Amino acid sequence: MKWVSLILCWTLPLLSPAQGRSGAILDGMEEILTRRLDQCFHAGLFEECTTILRVMSGMHPEDAEISDDLVYMLGNVDRHGEALAEAIRFHKQNPKSLLGTEQLARYYFMRKLYTKVPPILQAVPDKSRTLNVSLMLGRSFEEIGLLKKSLEAWEARLKLFPNDPSAKRHIYRLKKKIAGG
Repeated sequence: MKWVSLILCWTLPLLSPAQGRSGAILDGMEEILTRRLDQCFHAGLFEECTTILRVMSGMHPEDAEISDDLVYMLGNVDRHGEALAEAIRFHKQNPKSLLGTEQLARYYFMRKLYTKVPPILQAVPDKSRTLNVSLMLGRSFEEIGLLKKSLEAWEARLKLFPNDPSAKRHIYRLKKKIAGG
């Protein structure tokens, strides 16, 4: 990504506090990166997207959405080791971030590493309002043979979302399975 290097080389000397323009320059840089990221994504230039997202992540290492986008894009270009490293980095540096927690669990879930999901998510369902947390937890417990724990996860989801037909269906199916039917 020559253009990113050129822009950074050109703007970095301008970022000294004495100039008083660093905030405006940084904002302009972020706008350029965001626009270019969108263009690259829609053009299918996913490797370029990872480069841009790495720069943005370096600018804002605490931003959960940038990290989540980077993990997604790294997985999209089959760089799974780097995706996992980013998910772990973000989760370790921001352990209270629900998105960061879900991101790490989702990485393991999508790679079918079900035993790694519950330790990450068990404290989250009461705090998270997303359907995805309950789904990952319930499915992971079921995949590792902990049917009662799976049932508890689906029941917790039903408490949060009383009209959720998916939770009702899974609860019914699990109760039947636990009873031996």
